[in-house]
Amino acid sequence: MIYFDTTHQNYIEEVRVGSDGPIILIDETISSIDQLNTSLITNLQIQRLNTLIEQSVEKNKKCWSANELSQLFNIKINTARPISHQLKKAGICRKEKRFLHKNSRNGSLYIISATQDHYGMAKNSTMSEYDLAIIDCNNRHLIETGDANPLKTPTRSINEHGLLSQVINTCYLPKHTSFADVLPASKQNVNNQQYERQHSDNFRSQVTATKNTYDIARPENLRFLYIIINLTINYFETHSKQFLVKDHIEAVCSIDRNQVLTWLMVNDNKYWKTYIDESLEIWANTEFSGYEFSEGNWISETKKPFFRIAKRLRNRESAKFAQVYVLQWDADILKYILKQKGPYLLPWTIMAGSDFTFLIYIEARKKWPGKSSSKQNIKLDSQDLMDIFPVMISGDKQVPKTTEQFSHFVVSSLHEHATKFTKYIVSHEKYNFNNKDTVVFYDRDYKQVAINDVLKNKHLIARVKAHLGGITFNFMIDGIGRTKRTYLDISYFSADVIKESIPARILPLVTKGEELDKKQLSQRRFYSVSPQVHALDNILFNVDKIVNPGFTIRDVCGDVSYQLISEEVKDTLKSDRLQPALAAAGPMLNEHIIDFDPEVVKQAPFIESKKVRNFHAKRIQIAKFPAKETLKTHLWLSVPKTEFKETLTIYSNDQRIRNIVSELAITSGDFEDRIHKRIVCALDAIHPLRIGDYIITLDVMRNIFNALNDMIDKSKNLKYLDELYILITHNKRHIVKYSETINPIDDPVAFASAFKHYIK
Repeated sequence: MIYFDTTHQNYIEEVRVGSDGPIILIDETISSIDQLNTSLITNLQIQRLNTLIEQSVEKNKKCWSANELSQLFNIKINTARPISHQLKKAGICRKEKRFLHKNSRNGSLYIISATQDHYGMAKNSTMSEYDLAIIDCNNRHLIETGDANPLKTPTRSINEHGLLSQVINTCYLPKHTSFADVLPASKQNVNNQQYERQHSDNFRSQVTATKNTYDIARPENLRFLYIIINLTINYFETHSKQFLVKDHIEAVCSIDRNQVLTWLMVNDNKYWKTYIDESLEIWANTEFSGYEFSEGNWISETKKPFFRIAKRLRNRESAKFAQVYVLQWDADILKYILKQKGPYLLPWTIMAGSDFTFLIYIEARKKWPGKSSSKQNIKLDSQDLMDIFPVMISGDKQVPKTTEQFSHFVVSSLHEHATKFTKYIVSHEKYNFNNKDTVVFYDRDYKQVAINDVLKNKHLIARVKAHLGGITFNFMIDGIGRTKRTYLDISYFSADVIKESIPARILPLVTKGEELDKKQLSQRRFYSVSPQVHALDNILFNVDKIVNPGFTIRDVCGDVSYQLISEEVKDTLKSDRLQPALAAAGPMLNEHIIDFDPEVVKQAPFIESKKVRNFHAKRIQIAKFPAKETLKTHLWLSVPKTEFKETLTIYSNDQRIRNIVSELAITSGDFEDRIHKRIVCALDAIHPLRIGDYIITLDVMRNIFNALNDMIDKSKNLKYLDELYILITHNKRHIVKYSETINPIDDPVAFASAFKHYIK
């Protein structure tokens, strides 16, 4: 028996056992299969669904497990188990995230609700979970990502305590609790993929793995989470006008793999593609929950991750890794992220450096007393440092790294940070900027050690002076062997902290001489007194429009947010919506848009052609002719097994090319921008027509064209220069003879008169 717990807002199953399989819950409003959209399911599935609904009404039984379905349909349970997932894929039902099965960790609940009330999945089958799909016409809108560029886009920090309070959904989390207090240490063994921490007498947190095949998040995964959160913010800021146009915004965004690679300052190779894929899986696999002690009992909160991977999109058939990841965020968590008040900024080099330098910089920024404080220096002893990034020794021993091992780890991490920027810029010159981060290593005699000799001599390093993001870190390594300890002295230079946190391309625009211009900072949403940034007003004032995908009308009825917008703003927005850039709003563009206009939605987004291919499109053949000639003078365009055949030459104007591209897109199903690029590239190899001894340039061809049209009946007039080209090439032997006595360049009228009789 399933019931809905109004206190914790989740569905609970207490009677059935896990071996009964997934459960289908039929909404009380469903009394007939006619209420559902069955266009995407087979006849057999329709028959079974009809039987299920009839039995549900007759027996007043709304819940059916796979075991019960096997008995109802007289099939084996292994055949009944996939039924719920098949219905979900077709948009008949949705998988309920707020479900707790008391007798099974992996129990799942699927809810069937009426088509007219259910948006998102039923209307668009591109959101099936964990599916690696090819980019095509059906899912192309999902590849519209943000416009993030680390040289221009502010990189925000996160209020870790606030974010954890949202994901755990509690007010009992002690102040200043960070991820380091909740996540297990690096390489620490976790029993049953579950890790608990006691925070106070009446609260403890728990981190659980959804699947045993993937690990749960550790401190070294935090830098990646910060990057994903920043790209998510950028995605919604890029589409911020949608917060005014629409009543509801679904908590779904698209992340391009190349953007993550850029933020990490790494190359596009198999290692880093695997790293991105696995890191996203780890965070999607990590569920957070809490236990509160009340009236003598421990009461648990609902488990949930920050996001799920809704879709993986690859750009070619053989690709093993996704190009675009579509993430489905928890709505409450996403709201918190988007409306953070003034998160402080982080330099790109810190996000890209190493996991250790990232965590130590975050710790230093948390403890910075501010530029107005007289104290601009703090000290951390060996244990303080080891607590920031706890690392266990792999294997059964499960003890923290020794102080000597930790010292070597610090040196290696700082070396990674020191060399990453130089290595990256060699092959990515467009991202070059004045990087002021410096890391200098000294041996026990306080002699500088060359950067290339650091790793092989890391046991000899006694001091490291690192200037990172405007903060100076002095690492002192004392002792030898087991007595080795690492200490840290942190010094703040407020002006440097602020300047180096502002994106490199923005900094010159907000600087006058050596000083920051407060007015310019304010115009670009930066605080004038500290390295922080304001949220966009479009998002901040409308963030409550964000909802979980698959919401129903009843969940959001009574929304009057659009009525609060002035008429002047409404008119502007309706005008803006006619622009392709706004029409291409990614997953956020759905039926909930004000004055929904299907024609606007159909406009395809403008994406780089090299990134997008429609593998379900018909093949377009582009051949250069004449075949036996060295100099080709026209293109022959065709689509096999269709009647489409067209000719293009150097005489084709832009309008004709656009018309042919549009026809090709309709005939083949491929994307217009991709077709246009192929045609333009092919035309670069085409030469002007030669008639006898004369080269017919565009101007000459136009003169002949005009002269010919003036001589013949208007009903027979040629429309395009390409038609004249075809006429000449089809009768070339005779027309070449005419050119021996009439110069087509000097006397186009006489030349045209010689062959006007060919037009019938």
